[in-house]
This record gives sequence, structure tokens and C-alpha cells, in this order.
Amino acid sequence: MNEDDIEAASWEGGHALVVELGDCDLWGHCQCGKSFGNITPDKSLDDFAMPWERHVMTEVPDS
Repeated sequence: MNEDDIEAASWEGGHALVVELGDCDLWGHCQCGKSFGNITPDKSLDDFAMPWERHVMTEVPDS
């Protein structure tokens, strides 16, 4: 995939999915600040990806 194929909502719009390691868990949030909660490291990152995708597709206005 090249940069021309990347959706504007996730590249230029500041809505990248960010996953950070806490003390004993992973925290997920959007680059814009919306939180997706936390999970333990043995869980699937899909627990963040699905709500992030819903956020980007339905809550972020078209530019």
C-alpha cells in the first residue's frame, strides 16, 4: 500500500488508532482523543479496532 491509498480520515484527519502499554494492560484511543478503554495483553487488538473503525466511519465528519 502506498500513501495515496490511505484514507484521509485516518492520515490527514488525525484519527489514527493509538495503543499504549500501561502497567499491566493496553489502552486504546483515537489520535483525536476518543478513548476505547483498556484490555489485558492476552486479548485481541480487535477489541480496539472495531470501535475505532465505527468512530472513524460514523462519528468523524467528512472534510
